[in-house]
Order: sequence, then structure tokens, then C-alpha cells
Amino acid sequence: MRSIFVLFWRLTTFRLGPAEVPAAPALLPVLCIAFLAVNMGVRMALSMYGLGPALASSAVILGVWAVMIYALLAFKNVRERFLQTFVALLGVDCVLTLLNVLPGGLSLFVTVDDPLEDILRLLVIVLFVWDMLAKGAIYREALNVGPMQANLLAMCFAFGFTYLDVAMFSPEPSH
Repeated sequence: MRSIFVLFWRLTTFRLGPAEVPAAPALLPVLCIAFLAVNMGVRMALSMYGLGPALASSAVILGVWAVMIYALLAFKNVRERFLQTFVALLGVDCVLTLLNVLPGGLSLFVTVDDPLEDILRLLVIVLFVWDMLAKGAIYREALNVGPMQANLLAMCFAFGFTYLDVAMFSPEPSH
């Protein structure tokens, strides 16, 4: 288990690329379950999602992401890279989502006028940019595109998934 976490940490810190992820089909369902568990847990802990909407939201995003990655790889005629690419993306996402728990959790206990709130917001922005760059590095290597295209793709996915999540699963505000 430690070696898998080290692998994803190295992907997250740009020391490895998706080609170094083992092409083991058994890793994909494990990472899909980890992705669902981490995202559900964070959604339920840091927002007003219940169990059902948190699971549905995470599952829809996982499915759409998998289909889009496969379609992009097929378009570039490198379908064989799907397993390693998607496992790398899921692992990086899990690591960075867990890192976001710290500022998100602390912000629940900080008042709006506290200077720590600004630091926490800055940390969330830094983690978002790190997430885009780490996923962009994976897209760049997997799709054989330039860094700008890869990072724009990462941002499009992030904003698209956020829109999908809000449009389909956002909890009703309580009055």
C-alpha cells in the first residue's frame, strides 16, 4: 500500500509520468473505489451533501471522466495508454483531494474576519493550480500534446465537472 501511495505522490510532484504506472488491470477498480470514497467523504465533510448525492455525483464524474479520457486517447490513436493514464489521474486526484481537506476543514472553524481565512483561501488556490499542473503533466505525456493544451484540458475538465456537479447534485439551500 505504501508503494502505491509513493507512486502517486511522485506523480503529483512531477517526478514520474503515467508511463511509470504499472499496467495492472487490478489497479483500476481499486483506484475507482478510492476515488469514490475520497470524493464522497470530502463532499460530505466539507459541504451539505448527503450520502446519496455525494455517491451519485462522484460516480457520474468518474464515469464521464473515464469516457472522455478514452475518447481523447482513441482520437489520438493511443487507446492502449488508457489504463495507465486513468489510474495515474485517479491517484493524483485522490492525493490532492486529501490535501484539500486541511484548508477546507480548518475553514469550518475560522471566522470570516480572521486573517487565517485569507491564508486558507490562498492555500486552496495553490492546491487547485497544483492539481491542474499535475493532471496537465499526465495529459501532456499521454496525449502527446503541448503543455498549454494539456493544462487547458485539465482546467476544462475541472470546470466542466464543477458545472456538472452543481447543475445535477447541488443541495437545495436551506432557508
